[in-house]
Amino acid sequence: WKALSRDRDGVSSWNNTFVFPAKDAIANIRERSSGIMLLSKPLTITVNGEKVRPGTAVWTDGSSRTLAAMPCEGKNWKGTLKCKIDYTGFARFTLDITASADFELNQCDLDFDVDNMKFLYRSDDAGP
Repeated sequence: WKALSRDRDGVSSWNNTFVFPAKDAIANIRERSSGIMLLSKPLTITVNGEKVRPGTAVWTDGSSRTLAAMPCEGKNWKGTLKCKIDYTGFARFTLDITASADFELNQCDLDFDVDNMKFLYRSDDAGP
């Protein structure tokens, strides 16, 4: 077991560093031992066809779980995007939405692209 740590680059568990640049949910996931970036593009979230642009994260740090809460808004709604990272290296996302006027949620997507070969190499320890 290894406690989580957070620095200017992001949050690190025993196996991954979740890279958080300013005003983005996650830009990439870096494998700690090799430095391989696992995503081929930054993670994006869309609501009703609009890209969610999170504001500056407010962090609640802990040794086994760390939470980033980022304000965001769209047409007729305001919300908070939360990313909880735990010591096992998993990230969980929650988007809390409060309607400011009539609002119908038709679509909400989390989009990410994993570089298959890098992920495969990481999973079987074959390395590139």
